[in-house]
Amino acid sequence: MSQNVLADAQFTVASVLRPFEGFEARYQGHSIFTPIVFPGTLDDDAGKPGFSPYLLKGLPVPMGAKMALWFPAVVGAAEGIPIFDYKYVLIWRLRNVGDFQRRRLPYHLSKEAVGAPDSYLAPSSPDRFVLPAATETVVYQQPEPALSVPPTPGIITQPGASQGNLRTETIDVPSDTAEVLVTAGLPLLPPNAAPNFANAFPLPPTAPPPPNGFNPLGAFQQGIIDPAVSNLAPYSLFRPYYTVAKGDELMIACYRNNSLAAAPGSDKWDFASYDAQFSNLYGTNAFPTPPQTSHKPFPDLGIYVFAGSNPS
Repeated sequence: MSQNVLADAQFTVASVLRPFEGFEARYQGHSIFTPIVFPGTLDDDAGKPGFSPYLLKGLPVPMGAKMALWFPAVVGAAEGIPIFDYKYVLIWRLRNVGDFQRRRLPYHLSKEAVGAPDSYLAPSSPDRFVLPAATETVVYQQPEPALSVPPTPGIITQPGASQGNLRTETIDVPSDTAEVLVTAGLPLLPPNAAPNFANAFPLPPTAPPPPNGFNPLGAFQQGIIDPAVSNLAPYSLFRPYYTVAKGDELMIACYRNNSLAAAPGSDKWDFASYDAQFSNLYGTNAFPTPPQTSHKPFPDLGIYVFAGSNPS
């Protein structure tokens, strides 16, 4: 007798993807079209025979598994400062059986075959194993095709083939203050449940006082942003995204949308001004004002990546 079995959801613990330590000094002044890659470090085999010395490291993932990614919204420190959206591109890569034999990496290429050489480095080590990479894509289905010629009596005429345009998908994470405040305000707490904040945090300085005095408000999260740096620190600032693993490894490239194209220097990574909160979130707040507000990197803060399955 057959029985319906409902599979439990099973996901890995979070892998935390961050840029490499000190990325701010490396990227400062470079074009915002030069992506900051998570993790952006070198592959463990980079420079060995068959591997480029420039090969980037990827996060091993089980191909075909459901992937849950939590992207943090990079929010401004206060009202009235420029806010940018950061966009992320998922990059998948295949590994081969040799990678599995050496490092027990997941793989879906059955041979460790040599592909196109790297002639720039010849004759020292020109051969390169085939390790293809692909970007996350979305299909845009085009209108239904019509008959290409007027129908002829007695002849069956078929329309052309349907067409879907396969485009790279960028995942834009809005960071505007209005979206956070509209979608998730902060709740009042029961009387005497928590101490009052001396500076009326988290109300912005321009807001009128509440009708019954400065009451503490509940926080949805903690440990992500210092409340002294941003009054949005207690809000739910992560944006979950689901997809399916399309390779054996995952890398994430990040760019900044330039909504102030006319502003001088806004087309460059600038962690002292435009990208200060990006540095504060993913790095050290490298160029802060005042200087004492810089901090060590927080290794458990970044893009959270989960792999697994569920019944849906």
